[in-house]
Amino acid sequence: MKTYSKYTIYTGITILGFLIFRIFYIATTNYDLIADEAYFWDWSRHPDLSYYDMGPMVAWIIRFFTSIFPLSEFSVRLGAPVFSAMTSIVVYILAMEVLKSTRLAFILILLFNITPISTVGGVIMTYYSPQVFFMSLTAFFFMASYQRGKRLVVVSNWYEPWIRFAFPSYVLFFLGRSRSFHLAVKE
Repeated sequence: MKTYSKYTIYTGITILGFLIFRIFYIATTNYDLIADEAYFWDWSRHPDLSYYDMGPMVAWIIRFFTSIFPLSEFSVRLGAPVFSAMTSIVVYILAMEVLKSTRLAFILILLFNITPISTVGGVIMTYYSPQVFFMSLTAFFFMASYQRGKRLVVVSNWYEPWIRFAFPSYVLFFLGRSRSFHLAVKE
């Protein structure tokens, strides 16, 4: 049986505590959606591979939670605390690998969860919540790759065939969806 240090347990309790508090907060407050949340919710009603302003991740997350729970401000915002908790877990693992101290990693998680990006991003569903999560996950994978002696070339060689396939497919998909594809011509 694996034993955990007291700071690892404190970290787990802290992350779970922030998650529960944020879910309770969005469930019990009667705040209307902010403009960005309403905009992203509108996107989620019409899933696509891309939108005018940015990529589709926020719309997909909102679509996922609104399909599980009844449509409300709560279900639109539920992705924010979930992604904030997942980010805290990844940041803790990164801190453990870099700092080699459960105590310092615990302090880092406390500080991370009281920063504005985490505090606001943990209750309002904007693109910051998944963006910060995936940025921290990318940092984790780069660190893991570096520790194993593999350089970024290996990662780029893994992605290259997917990029070669995905980009032409992406272009053909949207060209096929357009009824009259034409270049913008100044009249």
